[in-house]
Order: sequence, then C-alpha cells, then structure tokens
Amino acid sequence: MHRIIGKKIIKYSELDSTNDEAKRLIRAGLSEGVVIVAGLQTKGGEANPLAVGFLR
Repeated sequence: MHRIIGKKIIKYSELDSTNDEAKRLIRAGLSEGVVIVAGLQTKGGEANPLAVGFLR
C-alpha cells in the first residue's frame, strides 16, 4: 500500500477537534492521506491555535 500524507488538505478557520473531524471524515468514507488544519481548535480545556491532524 502506497501512503501519501497531504494528498488532500481540508482547512477550517475553527473546529471543535481535528481528531473528532478525522473520525467524522472516516465514517463519511475519506481515505488515508487527508490532512486537517484548523486555525483554532475549541474542544478541551483551552482553545488551541493552529491544530493539525491527518487520516492514516
């Protein structure tokens, strides 16, 4: 299996959680290599600027 990280990049200005969005995208049928970028991640104790996650 050939893996490519960043074959698709999805950008959000604000998102609850990049991990939660990755799970939603997997359930929706997206495959590995997708990178999720959020300018602000709001879930958790504090808001985190510039959060990045990816599907593997």
